Amino acid sequence: LGALSGLAQGHDLDIAHIRPHGALYDAFFTNPKTLMPLAKVLLTINPWFILVGPACDGLQAIQQETGLLNNNAGPPGLQ
Repeated sequence: LGALSGLAQGHDLDIAHIRPHGALYDAFFTNPKTLMPLAKVLLTINPWFILVGPACDGLQAIQQETGLLNNNAGPPGLQ
């Protein structure tokens, strides 16, 4: 993901959002803690990435714990 982001920036483009698919997407409902490492890596690559997922408690928990933005909420404190 870091290499893809670098490639995009080399062409004056930015990756704005990340949407996990398959089992990672299902993890929003079944075990959101499994997504915490992903969220932390996304923050190290680009703290402005938006994590796209279903409207659920798991997505909110990720934002509360890591500060990573998501498609269902604005920046912490502005909700």
